[in-house]
Amino acid sequence: MYKLIVSDLDGTLLNDCDQVSSRNRETIARLFENGYQFSIATGRILSSAKIIAADLDLKDPIIACNGAVIYDFGQKKTLYKQPIQEIDALNILKLAKSFDVSLNVYDENTYFTDKIADNVLKYIEKNKTVSQENQVEIRLIPDLYAYFSSNPHELLKIQFNSPKRDTLDKIAQILSDQEAITVTSSWSSNLEIMHSTVSKASAVAKLASILNINHRDLICFGDHENDIPMLKIAGMGVAMANASDQVKNSANHVTSANTDDGFAFGIQELLSF
Repeated sequence: MYKLIVSDLDGTLLNDCDQVSSRNRETIARLFENGYQFSIATGRILSSAKIIAADLDLKDPIIACNGAVIYDFGQKKTLYKQPIQEIDALNILKLAKSFDVSLNVYDENTYFTDKIADNVLKYIEKNKTVSQENQVEIRLIPDLYAYFSSNPHELLKIQFNSPKRDTLDKIAQILSDQEAITVTSSWSSNLEIMHSTVSKASAVAKLASILNINHRDLICFGDHENDIPMLKIAGMGVAMANASDQVKNSANHVTSANTDDGFAFGIQELLSF
């Protein structure tokens, strides 16, 4: 019997306007009414995930930074955090200087960036619509390598951004033999780097253990490469229609697209409500 439903955000629970549709909201409410537990697992920075969790009135712990942090939204405390080792983070930031890419670097609450690119503008615009306590702190630092060399931080995720996939593939190849890190992607235009033990799957497994739930009682929804591990460990892995064939082939079930209330349709198909 399924007990816990975990959903990715971008391209999955959220539509292309970065919103949770009314039908998906109603479905989450019905999950709670019927005794199910629900959480989110996102590559976003924790402060951004918190905004969505608050909007959905979530009580169970949430997963952010691709699994690098688990935060108990009900008790307002961090349950788990795994930063990249400092020397590895600095080496990655140094490598970035050799490529024409933009960088986003996350700790728990601060979004560091070296350029104001489109993905940063999205957060800047969102900040204008929410209270100060719910804003994502954004810091523009042109030389992130120099800054973090002098100001050590617990960095949870480093993200390379480029419209040129061949550039990102070249970086991924260079980093492929680094055992202390893991490299994945949540969009065609990015690479996401975390500690080697971090993934959405490992975080979902930790969350299930915290809630005393077996993996076979999990339903996980996702649409991109970074979701594949959690789709595979769940009793039911659900891919969105907008997902790649690689993601769909890793899932047990395919629902409709994120723009067509795919989350709600998937729950209706699997849980009959």
